[in-house]
Amino acid sequence: MGRKRTTSKSFNPLGILVPVLIVVIAGIFFKLYLFSRESKLLNLARYNFIVLEPLTFYSLNPKEKTAIKIVLPPNLYVDSAFGYGQYKLKSVYELGELDKRGGEVLLATVSEMLGVPVDGYIDSLNLKKTYNTNLNYLDLALLGIKYVEIGEGKIKNLDLSALDVLPDLVLADGSTVQTFDPLKFDFLTQGSFHEETLILENQDLEVLNVGEVAGLGNKAARILGNIGLKVVNVANAQIPIGDCEVKADVNSLTARRIAQIFGCKVLQKEPGRANVSLILRVLHPGE
Repeated sequence: MGRKRTTSKSFNPLGILVPVLIVVIAGIFFKLYLFSRESKLLNLARYNFIVLEPLTFYSLNPKEKTAIKIVLPPNLYVDSAFGYGQYKLKSVYELGELDKRGGEVLLATVSEMLGVPVDGYIDSLNLKKTYNTNLNYLDLALLGIKYVEIGEGKIKNLDLSALDVLPDLVLADGSTVQTFDPLKFDFLTQGSFHEETLILENQDLEVLNVGEVAGLGNKAARILGNIGLKVVNVANAQIPIGDCEVKADVNSLTARRIAQIFGCKVLQKEPGRANVSLILRVLHPGE
């Protein structure tokens, strides 16, 4: 009898490659999902951010493909957020870095000064070389794509000196510094920073200050009014909360945007005088 032949199975690389590809693709989609949950810009009607060098504020409108640019004078004398006191704007980032939150303090300071939300900061407009930022890769990609789509030609430059909103202030030592006039700035730029998706939702809003700092509600109302929201009431109240709460329909875009701006949680609200209630103990989380 002859020897029985044995046949070996041929190697099929697809048997290994297909499962590996499935795992890789699933990993990519999971990473994108995490980025989308942590994104500061996704689904926003307007991207407000700061470039650190040179210190510049940008506000991009992705839908209309327009943008606003404001060069921020580094020697401008400002009230720093988080109670650090009055300093020149160029010193605010380093001041915050003493507590390892330089970008956070700078964003909050510029937001209070201009009266608009500021969602992010980057080193420069060369996004490939941006290392110091609070934005994730998805945000940086969105920012880069929209900035290129808009182009330099559609960026409106708002010169603070030309707007005459930088009055002089004489300090106790006799030196003179430039300060900022928020009322005049708001009047001259009215409607420039509106977020259209929120305006379309047409929600009435009340702001309740439950903290110890006077004027907190008015500061928050100024920011919300400048993005187009209708603030119908600002008042003091005594309500036990943490730093901040938003009471509204939890599916409201307006409520979610306000919660993002002030670092709040959204709680379901019963129908009342206002559609949305913003309840604040502090203006910035951790203050």
